[in-house]
Amino acid sequence: ASVDAEAWRMPYRVLVCLDFEATCDNAVPPRVTRSSCEVIEFAWVALDVPSRTITHSEQQYCRPTASPLTPFCTALTGIRQEVLDSQGRPFADAVGQLAAFCAGLEGQGTAFCLVTHGVWDVEQQLQREAALKGLVLPTCMGCYYNLMDLFARGCRGLKVPYRGTTLPDMCEALGLTFEGR
Repeated sequence: ASVDAEAWRMPYRVLVCLDFEATCDNAVPPRVTRSSCEVIEFAWVALDVPSRTITHSEQQYCRPTASPLTPFCTALTGIRQEVLDSQGRPFADAVGQLAAFCAGLEGQGTAFCLVTHGVWDVEQQLQREAALKGLVLPTCMGCYYNLMDLFARGCRGLKVPYRGTTLPDMCEALGLTFEGR
């Protein structure tokens, strides 16, 4: 079932949708844990809400400095060590590029917000890794919307049937095609 876009009005012109991948492991004991993982892919898109078009996208690979890229992580994310070696940048550079984009939106007076699928990206990983690496995050990176929560509340309020809050489930409920891994 498709949802009328007017039913999803919001006060923002631009949604900056973040998605990170991080080092991980499933070994016992694991070589990478929740407290030691590092972002290896820092991806985001800017969605213009009124036109429902993506106006900017970034996919940056970050070179981990303290945790290894494990075979499990490569199988899960598709990210290979050769990619990190050849294209990987410091985490601080990726954060800086997003901060500059957001500052540009603020400078133009464009209302925007960060959006993630779950709390991990911003509330846990971005905050933790920035602190560990001595980075001070701009104020705009401390506030975000969790798409899973918003979606579930919106569907209940609009009485739209949905199976779950995975990205494929949400796309199906909205009549969209899921793209990605």
